Amino acid sequence: MEAVQKGLMLSNWKHVSSDEGASTGRILVSWNVKKCSLICVHKSQQWITCEVRRNGNPEPWSVTFVYGHNTPVERAPLWSYIMGNSQSFSAAPWLVLGDFNEVIQQSDGHGGSIAWHNHHTEFGSCITNAELMQITYTGLRHTWA
Repeated sequence: MEAVQKGLMLSNWKHVSSDEGASTGRILVSWNVKKCSLICVHKSQQWITCEVRRNGNPEPWSVTFVYGHNTPVERAPLWSYIMGNSQSFSAAPWLVLGDFNEVIQQSDGHGGSIAWHNHHTEFGSCITNAELMQITYTGLRHTWA
């Protein structure tokens, strides 16, 4: 991870990784210290949650960067984390973004198996139970196929 950070050659930037000290990283968050400050609040292999403050604005907001595991069983702690922390992050804006390795509804996916198993409802239930809302998107519907 250190080599990746050095390779980016970004002056005035800091970084935090979900796998500090590991040979392979899953999530790398980078920010320009001239624009904002960032404090890591929680992290695991599937998420990094940070408190962010724009320079000149004392109001904090939270952001959770996600890279969900590939299997439903491995993703279960991610859903638990989001639902379990939604109340503690409700006092200020909270943005949850990334690659969840799951879709909310079958039409959101492209390719792969067309079977819709019971575990596919977990992501949508998580979003609903955590009282999050999906921001509408523009551009390409599917980023890979």
